[in-house]
Amino acid sequence: MNRRSVPYDTTVQLDLSRTDLSGAYLEVAQLEGAILWKAHLERANLRDAHLEGANLRKARLANAYLGSAQLQGANLTYAHMEKANLEEAHLEGANLGEAHLEGANLEKAYLEGADLETAHLEGANLADAVSNHATRWPQGFKGHPRSGPAG
Repeated sequence: MNRRSVPYDTTVQLDLSRTDLSGAYLEVAQLEGAILWKAHLERANLRDAHLEGANLRKARLANAYLGSAQLQGANLTYAHMEKANLEEAHLEGANLGEAHLEGANLEKAYLEGADLETAHLEGANLADAVSNHATRWPQGFKGHPRSGPAG
């Protein structure tokens, strides 16, 4: 299998807009503040990747693995994350407006202060996810996770 990777220590802000990184191996990648607008990251391995403050607006992340990824303050508006694995991902303060999370795994994800008000959460697994008073949920959404620290 062809494995593409990004260097571990990225010291400049990367602009990877519209880049095809489908299936890429980006585990533990340092992509803080990267611009990944409309990037194709379907089936990419982003386990433990650092994407704090990254712009992932309209990115394609269907079936991507983002377990324990650092996505604090990331812009994920209109992102397509259908069936993505976000188990234990850090999404504190992330903007997920109009994000497509249908069938995504958000088990034990950290959602404090995240904006999910217009996110598409049909079939998403939110078991043991952590939210707080600042987390914004879709109006009438039932089944949002507990508040407080993960156990």
